[in-house]
Amino acid sequence: MPPEIRIPITAKIPKPLHDKILDAVNSQKYADKTDCITKALEKILDNTEQSGQVAADVLQERENEIQKLTAELREKYAEIRELQSVIQGLPDPVELAEVRARDDVLHLLLEEKDRRIEGLEREVRNLDRFAHYFAEKKQDVKQIPEGGTKKKWWELWRK
Repeated sequence: MPPEIRIPITAKIPKPLHDKILDAVNSQKYADKTDCITKALEKILDNTEQSGQVAADVLQERENEIQKLTAELREKYAEIRELQSVIQGLPDPVELAEVRARDDVLHLLLEEKDRRIEGLEREVRNLDRFAHYFAEKKQDVKQIPEGGTKKKWWELWRK
């Protein structure tokens, strides 16, 4: 296997970071400073690619969630409009109360009318009786008794 081609780079890093690299090399975690820096850069770049992929997945999930919520929002808005049209179609509560009050007054007037009609019907029956009674008496008065004499007025009611 041919050795990798290596390109030298120059970078200025803070002294505490350089000291950490030396400590890692001295504790034999890495063969040398180049190996330590290379592996650290590989980890960072791998994590960046993975986090980029994770971020893309999260972004896609969020986009799907936004689409769902937008659809729900449209449905709710349509439902609100429908309910508003239903509410606008309902009668005004004040007007409804006035109609009910007017209905109560008309009901009372009808009851009074029925009572008056009953009273007038009783009156008509009484007048019919009196008319019948007086019609009979009138026939009695017109008949002149056989002696040719009329009855005196106080005797009209006697038979």
